Amino acid sequence: MNLVNAIQVEVYPEQMEAHFTNNLKKDFETFKKSLPVFSNTYQAWYSEAQIVLRRLLPLRLNDFMALYEVPKSRKELKKENYTIEDYLRNTFLTSGFDKKVIVGPVDVIPLVQQQLNILDSVTVRLESTITEISEILQADLLDKMLVAANELARNGLARSAGGVCSAIIQQHLRPFGLSMILSCLRKTHP
Repeated sequence: MNLVNAIQVEVYPEQMEAHFTNNLKKDFETFKKSLPVFSNTYQAWYSEAQIVLRRLLPLRLNDFMALYEVPKSRKELKKENYTIEDYLRNTFLTSGFDKKVIVGPVDVIPLVQQQLNILDSVTVRLESTITEISEILQADLLDKMLVAANELARNGLARSAGGVCSAIIQQHLRPFGLSMILSCLRKTHP
């Protein structure tokens, strides 16, 4: 994802350049120019991601937002409560003695990655939902076919009713590779 690459280049420019030139043997400047400016792109992405989560994965929305928003109850800045909003506001904590950064930009990368992971889980949820809908529709169709088979049987069309029932059984057994067995049985026992 370009947002993760953008934040990594902003936070670790020297390390990323060394990695690109020495390990990947690629032009770092070309790669860097292809990336968005994190602070300019993130807000629009965050707003769109919230809409997607609100509609498709509402139970994860608060987790997603907590990675961005500074907690209202926060009394002091610590690694455990550093947020993406802190990064965008250029908030960090240094030691009093040597001015070494204790909490700051390096702590934002896992937060952005976690937000992307939450958003990626929408794809899994959608696939699951599509499977559920497909199964419901298939079950509904098979139920309607059973009603039709029953109606055929009541009207004295037993062979036709049996054909419909055979199709229903084949449909149920197809995922298990057993429909071929049924087909063979039909040929040997007409």
